[in-house]
Amino acid sequence: MNLCKYNDFLFESLLLEIFSLNESYDESPVTFEWDLRKKSNTKDKLKTFLSKISNDKVLKYLIKFLDKAKLLPEKTRRKTLMTYSGIFMSILSLGYITSNVSADNKEVVKEMVELNKNSSFDVSQEIVEVAEGGYSDDRQDTGNYIEFKMGGKVLNRFIGSKYGISAPILQKYLGRLPKKEDMQNLSYETALKIYKSKYWDNQSIHKYCNQSIANIVYDGCVNQGITGMKDVLRKVLKDNGVAVNDSINPFDEQWIKTINILNQEKVFNDIKRYREDRYKEAKTFKVHGDGWLDRLSKIEFK
Repeated sequence: MNLCKYNDFLFESLLLEIFSLNESYDESPVTFEWDLRKKSNTKDKLKTFLSKISNDKVLKYLIKFLDKAKLLPEKTRRKTLMTYSGIFMSILSLGYITSNVSADNKEVVKEMVELNKNSSFDVSQEIVEVAEGGYSDDRQDTGNYIEFKMGGKVLNRFIGSKYGISAPILQKYLGRLPKKEDMQNLSYETALKIYKSKYWDNQSIHKYCNQSIANIVYDGCVNQGITGMKDVLRKVLKDNGVAVNDSINPFDEQWIKTINILNQEKVFNDIKRYREDRYKEAKTFKVHGDGWLDRLSKIEFK
């Protein structure tokens, strides 16, 4: 057997190993293990194999992989692409791939690229920045107060908010009880650092492959709280057939990956619906509800 035929044989063996998992995916499409312990070395074997051949051969095998992947049900296809396509993309440039695949594979390549990209903080922050505005001295907004103890009594100090940074969040950032002047003098640069660290980085929002979902999740963390968004995301996962309990952290990578393989427009609409429900349950909805719902309506799926 010559080298070319031998390589073809090896790759066909890898394909068989990869796609032999599809039956178990279909039986339980959202509860499989992300590290693929049953075939834990498949990714390593594929990476090693592709690293030893020329780019044109890698492209040839990528096309074979895509031909099989595109025939799978949506969840299974997205899972398979997410797990293995990054290995091909670490070798071949996007331009090289798109200029050499047939029209039949254009859509699956587009999906493959989507699943391998990260969301942008700057894009999401533009939405929040427009909505949050400058200093707010709204006395009916509970987020504008700090609760503290003095002489055995529980007191509230009015601080206000600025750039959407609430009084309790500023207190945590400063590590002390802030004054109203601290909030008024808060710079946008400092607010941006708080946003990125507390809301974006700590929740790994960049790992959402769809920017629209990253936008609505990030905005929800800022405006409705991280705890509130955890509750929203658990409900969304359950609505999409994922078995979760109230103790899981939906911002853990495995759950973000699970969301990434679901129908993205449906997930977006589910998040929006549950965020609206939370607004309507808020004590100050009669006062702030119209503004909240207007804010939410402007975040669209693209």
